[in-house]
Parts: sequence; structure tokens; C-alpha cells
Amino acid sequence: MNKQALTIVVCLCSWLLLSAFATASELVQRVFTARDGLGNSAIHDMATDDYGFVWLATEEGLYRVSNNVVRRVDNEETQSRLDEEFFVSVTKLDHQHLLAVTEHNAYLYDIRENAFHRFGSPQLFPEFDSGALTATAVLPDGNLLLLSAEGKLWRLSRDASHLQALFMLPDSDDGSWNRLLLLKDGRLLLGSVHHLALYDQQGQVIQDELWNANSGSYYSLYQDSRQRVWISGQDGLYRLNLDSLHLSVVPQIPFLCRMVSEDSNGNLWVVIRGGLLKYYPQEQRIVSYKDQLKQRAGIDSPNKILIDSHGLLWVSGTGNPLAILAEKPAFLLDSITNNAAVDIDTVWSVAADKQYLWLGSNGGIFRINLQTKAADRFVLEGLEPSDSIYHIDAISPEQWLLSTTNGLFVFDKEAKRGHRLFTPEQPDGALNHKTIFNVLHEGAQWWFATNHGLYHWVQGGSVEQVPLPDIATTQKRLIVFGLYRDKQHRLWVGGNKFLGYFNADGGFQQVEGHDNDVLKTTMVNQILQIDDEHFWIGTRSKGMLEFNLNTSEIRSLDQAWQVDCDGVYFVTDTQDFRIVGCPKKLSGSKNKVENCW
Repeated sequence: MNKQALTIVVCLCSWLLLSAFATASELVQRVFTARDGLGNSAIHDMATDDYGFVWLATEEGLYRVSNNVVRRVDNEETQSRLDEEFFVSVTKLDHQHLLAVTEHNAYLYDIRENAFHRFGSPQLFPEFDSGALTATAVLPDGNLLLLSAEGKLWRLSRDASHLQALFMLPDSDDGSWNRLLLLKDGRLLLGSVHHLALYDQQGQVIQDELWNANSGSYYSLYQDSRQRVWISGQDGLYRLNLDSLHLSVVPQIPFLCRMVSEDSNGNLWVVIRGGLLKYYPQEQRIVSYKDQLKQRAGIDSPNKILIDSHGLLWVSGTGNPLAILAEKPAFLLDSITNNAAVDIDTVWSVAADKQYLWLGSNGGIFRINLQTKAADRFVLEGLEPSDSIYHIDAISPEQWLLSTTNGLFVFDKEAKRGHRLFTPEQPDGALNHKTIFNVLHEGAQWWFATNHGLYHWVQGGSVEQVPLPDIATTQKRLIVFGLYRDKQHRLWVGGNKFLGYFNADGGFQQVEGHDNDVLKTTMVNQILQIDDEHFWIGTRSKGMLEFNLNTSEIRSLDQAWQVDCDGVYFVTDTQDFRIVGCPKKLSGSKNKVENCW
């Protein structure tokens, strides 16, 4: 990753981690309140789909939630589409369907069609006679086991085309069957609030009375990646030994437990009455996040937790209905915190030498001692408080070249002083009053993309404008943003409604789409060569595009990846990943194959 890409990555990652409601050291990252459209109704279940949305089964409808948008799907123009609105569970079937369960009925919800289909209706599984469902479990092949209150177990195919009744359980002394866990070995734990038994998939009892009714109620069953079974009980967290079928209480958690979920590191997050714990089973150690959850998220008592594929924790409860939590990420090795002496507001660029971290900000440059974390701020002669430093590049071991919204500056690290870059032809300073968006440094040669065109500088000489002939613009000036040198040594230049390159003889060749004029309708700000004929093009309003140089065909990577990336902040190539910086997210492909994460 080059310095330019590293600069933008660091800035974007900092913004992503810090912008919501918390610093990187805090747990709570986002809080949803009634003002976000979620209301104050209790959330009974949560699920994720293949599109990155979280679905909420609440007492007042079924909701779809992204990082910043909440939508209720069972209402249309404030009118309910169903005869009921109390949802108790939601489960993903495949990329197109959800199983949504209310107090009295089960529904197949079609995500694409935004349509509900009731189980037991003439149109969908008329043989279904169980009414409401109380629990579900996903089989290894993606099919779903469904448990009804009266104890009937069904199997639903993943594509929702077949439903089969498997067996009927005996009457429950508690009135209804509502506990189901499919073990990794294929056996089933089935029960009610005071009863638990082990069954095979043919409905035969292997062991009954696994739960001691004297311990009160239990609320949920969970099997982790090490195949340990955890039972959240009224008086604590229990572990069920699958060999001896013996129950033992976890001595560190003698509290009422509602549910358990495992993170990617094998640790357990335990929802208890009035709080949230992180339990390290190997160390038998707990960490409480009760105070953070209450003070930062406004959740007095959590009741549900969901850990999504990105490791984010979605927690619901009383008070504010929903919050997103995230621990300090493992890749974050160090952090800089503001202190009373130096207030670092906005960081536009980052550079580093052996001893210091340098941050380009508004009106000046910060120097952070990497050992002591002590910070100093330096003001440059001629740089106004409202001017921003977009790039920091080494012009020599002792000097930085600073590209700003008001021209080029030189900063002497030893003298701790900065001034405009003066050249023989620009004694008042180079690129005064011009915003420099991008920099390409090649030895003694420099290329600058600005809001007044493309410029070239050979150290020791003057900064000269490079004409881009035949580029049509409706503005008085030509805005240039993207700069890239490909494997064939062509210099690519992108900007406001154009993309092109300089060929071997120095002539500029503009490129256009074969049957797509998208390059003439947006700002091209990022360029990356994938192979000899394919290029990734990052734009300001049209997302990520792929351009075929041989055929001039253009296709949308946003559509191919099914992501929303209207504006591309950066695109870079690493050993294992191609990474794209989008608003509020990082996207890209892993191991150079086309898929998105």
C-alpha cells in the first residue's frame, strides 16, 4: 500500500471507528432511539440476511435495520398489512426469504417482493395445522426445524418449497414446548421452561429430565464452536456435559441469564438481568459492561443479543430499544487521544518517520511522539486557519512537502518551520489558491491533481500546468482528482466527467464507455489496474466501476457485489485484498477473487 492510500485508509478507518458515538476504547458505537423510527416496543428476536440488514421481531411489527436506516415492513402507508403485529421471532431461510413468526401465525416473508405468505393458507402449506411456532433450528443442509407449542416438529426446506411433519412430542406439563437446540452430532435438545430432554431426529427419547426443576426456569440453549452446551437459567449459567449429561453451574455467573452468544474468538457474551457480561471460558474470567451499556446506550436491562458476520454486537433491551456494540478491533495496535494541551480536530493526512507521527489538519500540522504520545502543533507561514493539509510527502529526509487547499508548502522538521514552496517562476509560491486533491510522486518528479487542472513539477524547477486537450467541461476550470501509473507506464488521469491516459508519445487519450456514458456524468477520483485490460474506477456518485480497456465496456461493481457505495474514498491493492473505502464501510474482494465482504 503506498503512502497516499495509507493516508486515506488511516483517516477513513479513524472516522469509521470514532464518528458514531464512541472512541475506539468504548464499547457502544451506535444507539437507535424512537426518533430513528424504531419505536419503544420490545424486541423479541433478531436475525441477519445476506444483504447486511438486521431484522427485528418486535411487539409492534417487523423491522429492517441498517447502520442508519430503520424501516417497518409489515406496514404500508401507516396501515398494517397483517391482522396482527406482535412478532416473536425472525429467521433467515435463504437470500430471498425470512421466516417471521407472530403470536398466532407463521409467515414466509419474501424480501424482494416485500410480501407475507401465511403458513396454513390455501396458497402456502395448507397442511400446516400448528398455528404459532415457538422455536427453530437450522440443519447443516440449510433446511429448518420448526417446533410448535403443542410439540409438533416440522422440517422446512431452505427454499421454502417443502414442509414435512416429523413427529409429535407428548403433552408438556408446562403447557407448551418452546425450547429447541440442534446439537452438532444431530441429536436434539427439546423442552419447556422447566423441562429438558434429549431426543434423536426420529422423536425417540434418549434421556429425560435433564433440567432440575428446583433450579427454576431456564430461558435459552446454546452450543458453541467447541460443542459445549450452555443453558441460561434463572439462577445462573449452566454447562451441560454431553458425555455424562451432567449439569454444572458456572460459579462466576450466579445471576439470572437470558441468553448466550459466542464471538469469533470463542468468548461468550452473556445477557443477564440488568447487564451484559463477557465470559472467557478458558480463563474462567468475566468482564462486565453493565455501566457502559446503561450510561452510553441507555439500555437499562438487555434481553437479546446478536453477533453479526462483522463481529458487531446488536443488543436490545428496555430503555433505548437497540444499540450496536464493538470492542477495540484486534488490528488497532495503538491510538492517539486528545489531551488538554493539544486538541486535534480534523485529520486529513498522515505520515510517519522513525520517531514521530505527523497529522495534517486545518491550519497546521501536528507532530506526535510515538513513545510518549506528546503532541505539538506547528503553524505554517501563509497557511490560513481554514486551509487544510490533504497530503504529506517526503521531499527529503529533513523536509515534508505539504499539499493543501491553498497550494504547496515545505515544512522543515529540524527547524520546525514551514512556508510556501518557492520556485524560480513562482517566487510568491507554487499553486497559490489552488486545492490539491491528489499527488503522484515518482523520484524527482511530482504530479498534482487540482481544482484547476493537472500540474507537473521536477524538483529544482517550476511547477507547470499540463494541458489535457479535448476534455469538455461546462465549468471555467477543469477539476482533476484521480492519478495512477499503470504497469504499462501509462499515466492515468481522472476528474470531473472524464477519464484518460498519456500514451508513449506523450499524447493524451480520453476513454469512453462502449454503450455507457457514465464516465461523462460523474467525478472519477480513484483508478486501479486489475490486469492488462481491466481497471477499477472509483467515482464520487456512481460507486465502483470496472472498465475494460479493450472493449470499452463498463459494469457496476456495486451491483455485482450488492453493496451501496455511492462515493469511493479510496481503492488500493494489497497482497491478499483489494480494498474499497466507501461511506461508513470498507468493501472489496479477498484473495483477488470477485466477492465482497
